Amino acid sequence: MLDTTLAKRYAHALFDIMPEKKNLFLCLEDLDKNVLTPHDFWDNPCIERTQYLEFFKVVGKPFRLPKNWTLFGNLLLDHKRLSLMPLIIKEYLFLCEKNTHIIITTALPFSTQHQQKLLHWVKKQLGEKMGRKVTSTFAVNEDLLAGFKVEGDTFVYDGSLKNSLHNLEKALL
Repeated sequence: MLDTTLAKRYAHALFDIMPEKKNLFLCLEDLDKNVLTPHDFWDNPCIERTQYLEFFKVVGKPFRLPKNWTLFGNLLLDHKRLSLMPLIIKEYLFLCEKNTHIIITTALPFSTQHQQKLLHWVKKQLGEKMGRKVTSTFAVNEDLLAGFKVEGDTFVYDGSLKNSLHNLEKALL
């Protein structure tokens, strides 16, 4: 019971600190499928700390995972929690399946009030359609001219003036 609770906390922390959740999802999904005897691997007294750290680096490289991934491995090693990794992986994969991270890009910085209104609208639209919890990040891109763009793992909603002008140009040609 305690292991499951700790693994959930570590998985939530990992979910919160990783900027690129899709890549980590793919990495952990691959680990979950290809580490044949997970408990023997993650709790092996013959594997040294430096080897585990190197493992985190090597595994994260093809998925272009940030340094946070290696730091997370280091944290688990420091607290002697590496044996929780199979449970952490399962919980992280579960979190990704029920959460969608979106990036909302605006042409100009929005006030906090306008950000909240836009975020509420986006969460309502996505939450109803996908049945998922939505987490978000705001960004500014002056190339959009006006309006906003919402990007998720599997979709893009472009409500920018730049996109509208581009669509108008295509329609006229």
